Amino acid sequence: MKVQIVDGASYTLKDDQLLCEAFGEKKNVPLDSKAKDFCVGKYGDGCGGGRIFVLYEDTVKAYHIQNDEVMVIIKGMQHTKSIIKDGCVLNIETEDDVICFNLSTMKKEEK
Repeated sequence: MKVQIVDGASYTLKDDQLLCEAFGEKKNVPLDSKAKDFCVGKYGDGCGGGRIFVLYEDTVKAYHIQNDEVMVIIKGMQHTKSIIKDGCVLNIETEDDVICFNLSTMKKEEK
C-alpha cells in the first residue's frame, strides 16, 4: 500500500484500487489490475495537473478523477518498478533503465 498527500488531498494505492480523499469527499477508482506504483500531477507543476499516473507491469495510465477519464500514456515496457513525475516528465524505473516520457510531446526522451 502506498499513500501520497498532494495539495491537501490523500491518495492511497491498495491492490487494485485507488482511493482519493479531498475536502471531505471520498472517491474509489477501480483499476484494471494490480498496480505497482503511482504519482500525482499537481496543478501548476507542468503537464498533467489533476491526473494520477498509475504504473502497471507494462503500461502507464492517467486517471482524471473529476471526470473519470482514463488514458493510456505509454505501453510495451518490461520489468517496471516505480514512477515519479518531475514537471512534464514521467520517470519510469525498470530493472534495467529509467524511461523518461515527456507529457507535453507524448514521446520518450533520451537521457
